[in-house]
Amino acid sequence: MVNQITPTSNLTNTVQQLSIALQAIQPSDNQTTRLIAYTLVATAVVGIFGALNSFYDEKLKDTIENKSAEYKKLLKENFAYGQNTQKALTTIALTLYVIAGAFFVILALLAMFFGYNLKLSDRTAKLEKKNGHELDRIAQLETKNGQGQKQIDELKKELAHLKNHGNLPPLSEKKTIT
Repeated sequence: MVNQITPTSNLTNTVQQLSIALQAIQPSDNQTTRLIAYTLVATAVVGIFGALNSFYDEKLKDTIENKSAEYKKLLKENFAYGQNTQKALTTIALTLYVIAGAFFVILALLAMFFGYNLKLSDRTAKLEKKNGHELDRIAQLETKNGQGQKQIDELKKELAHLKNHGNLPPLSEKKTIT
């Protein structure tokens, strides 16, 4: 298993290193002594936190490895067909993606179809409106043409009547077509 590290062994090592460092340094004034003391205290605090951190890191690592092994064992027991299950899940996921893709393609095609139909119906309405105006104009022209034709027919009758009776009016009295 993993080499056991305890907080007390790390703390003991840190305290021993501090005492060796204190014996090696012979301060000459109070300011230097205070600076060294603060440095040693800071080092000790960092060492203590480091020791605790490494201890708990190792414990956490061991716990994770143990739990991981337990979970792997459970997975092997519960999913004897793990590869087949994975293949089935992959197949199901791909099927869902294909269905979703087809759904969006159908939606896009419907949107294009209805958009084209809207454009086509708008164009048809414009053409019918234009055609309606043209039909009105044709009706006006036919009415006007009919009135002109009536005048021409009346003039032909009058001309025929005058030819038969021999009383042609002078050229200055000709009727004009309006």
